[in-house]
Amino acid sequence: MPWSEAVSGVVRLAKSSMVVQCMLAFIYAGDIRFHEAFADLEAVSPTHGLRRRKKEAARAIADAAHEYLLPEMAMQAETQVWCHSPVDIDNLAVMVGRARKMEIPSLEERCLDFISEHFVELMGDRALWQKLPFHYREVAFDRMSPEKQRSVEVAVKLGSMRRNLHSVLESISRRRSFDRRELAKPASPDASISSFVGRMPNLGASFFVRAPETIFDD
Repeated sequence: MPWSEAVSGVVRLAKSSMVVQCMLAFIYAGDIRFHEAFADLEAVSPTHGLRRRKKEAARAIADAAHEYLLPEMAMQAETQVWCHSPVDIDNLAVMVGRARKMEIPSLEERCLDFISEHFVELMGDRALWQKLPFHYREVAFDRMSPEKQRSVEVAVKLGSMRRNLHSVLESISRRRSFDRRELAKPASPDASISSFVGRMPNLGASFFVRAPETIFDD
């Protein structure tokens, strides 16, 4: 029955105990205390799927905060959702933007580590680099080991050599096409009739000069 809690004195929520504890901690202390909320998750499995389970738990806390109109609690929970979201090539720009907008240093550090680890793969993606802060290249490069830095330098040199070769081949192709244009072209089908007739032998003149003599011979 509606408002049965007023009679029984018991409030029943369709939420997990972890979510309820986080809500009470925020209401009475102003802090969700995620380290306590995630302790049970870490005890079950310290490594396997831990980041995914923390993200799911933070999402459940955020949903409860939205349901009970607790915007500050929702913001704290949303921050944890992004902190435990995986970073990959497809969502890298989005994750960097979210980390900077929400001021989440740990997420930004993860993004920089990802760029440093996959620098060679990302190097040629101009569209991606246009979305990232300019100083990210230097920061990510400085985080690499000396061996990896040398690999990147070699890749850059090879890319420069390929671009130079491509420009040389294009230049040769342009010169060849220019030489072909200089060759004499055959008469085109849409040439004017005057130019076409001008190339024919003058047969009509000799014919019409002799015609009067034949007509008035008698």
